[in-house]
Amino acid sequence: MDFSKWIGIAVWISGSLAALGQGPSINVEYIRYDWLNSTSASLDGLYIKMDRDTDLVYHQLNQQSNSQSGGEYNYPDNRSEPGLFVAGTTPMVAVKFSSSETDPFVVRLRADLPMSNSLAQVSVAFANGESNWVLFPFAQPIESRLRETGANQCFWWAEYLDSSGQWTEYFADYSGFNAYVVFDKPKYPWYATNDVVPWVNALSASIGNSGQDYQTSASAHASGVAEMINEEFVYDYITGANKFAFFLNGSADDVGFDLQKFIVRLYAPSADWLSCYDCAAAVQAFTSLVGSQAIFYDWDQHPTRMYGYIPISKLVGWDIWGQCNNPFWLKSDIEHSLIVGNDEVEIDTDNPPNNLKERSKFDTHGVCKVNGQFYDACVWDGSSNWPLLDRDMSTQAEVSVPKTIVSLFHSGNIVDNIDLLYVAP
Repeated sequence: MDFSKWIGIAVWISGSLAALGQGPSINVEYIRYDWLNSTSASLDGLYIKMDRDTDLVYHQLNQQSNSQSGGEYNYPDNRSEPGLFVAGTTPMVAVKFSSSETDPFVVRLRADLPMSNSLAQVSVAFANGESNWVLFPFAQPIESRLRETGANQCFWWAEYLDSSGQWTEYFADYSGFNAYVVFDKPKYPWYATNDVVPWVNALSASIGNSGQDYQTSASAHASGVAEMINEEFVYDYITGANKFAFFLNGSADDVGFDLQKFIVRLYAPSADWLSCYDCAAAVQAFTSLVGSQAIFYDWDQHPTRMYGYIPISKLVGWDIWGQCNNPFWLKSDIEHSLIVGNDEVEIDTDNPPNNLKERSKFDTHGVCKVNGQFYDACVWDGSSNWPLLDRDMSTQAEVSVPKTIVSLFHSGNIVDNIDLLYVAP
């Protein structure tokens, strides 16, 4: 495009505005993060949804017949949805502007972002009070850390050619800029099908609610997720029944997880009970969302030995009860004590009331593998250290084929076979 004529007109327009110390009026109308409608994670933002079932944005920039096509930031409709970017990339965002000036002109525009970055300066041509879609690259690669910027603002600066032939900068406008940054493109099962697309409150739970905003370590993020689970849920100390995890088609080889239900209960005022499978599945779902992955493992009962006992430790949500090595201590055939001395005690049915009940153990157990080490997501020691599997567990366990969560959704309702509220003994 030949800008020479436009620049001449810009000089004439800006000359009349120079006395006011202001160039042509600029308004940011739309910003599109996912303008390629792809999951390439390098040239644009990644495709995400506002919630699990709703996407308010069309992905074609030239569709202007519906207000939804404007972009994640849509000033006319007062909407500012988040974008999703990958750390270390230098993507571009698509922006469309308007102006009260109807004559053609050209300005240079740049923006300061709320994420220690900026959008590089680009020449933008206006005609009839609007611009075409213009691509603005990030000025430098996105920092290699998790980010949740929140509903923040982006400040736009314009340069116009004044009557003396000098480019003069002025504040043009501000717009919304709400973004998430992840370590890498979300891993399986995210994007495995068109239905498994990251959504906003899942990202918020994984990054913001877990206290991992600005985090640079994938392992530390996984530990933060485990700590979040400890703070918001309580391990089922009667049966260890699954609340959010389930077996697809009745097979333990395919583990599903109702992430949306988990997130709803995460923000609920009362604490839900959960199982080891729930804990491990939640850690995988949230870590794979940010581009790392804690692999879900299922340890089954070995033909000649049980899975094993836990050492004296604290189970998720057990801060008020303290240490325990007897996780199902309220089950009818189990010794009703938090700590039991012997691993197994034969029940003396012939000599009541001196018959002793056995110490509870895991027949199967869901755990996570992170960077080659196994962690127990249903155990928390009250510090920032996510406990490794103890020596009893690791020596008595038989490793099965690693399970990956093949579904984050559930069409029906999972039966709540334990109360939503718990009462401390």
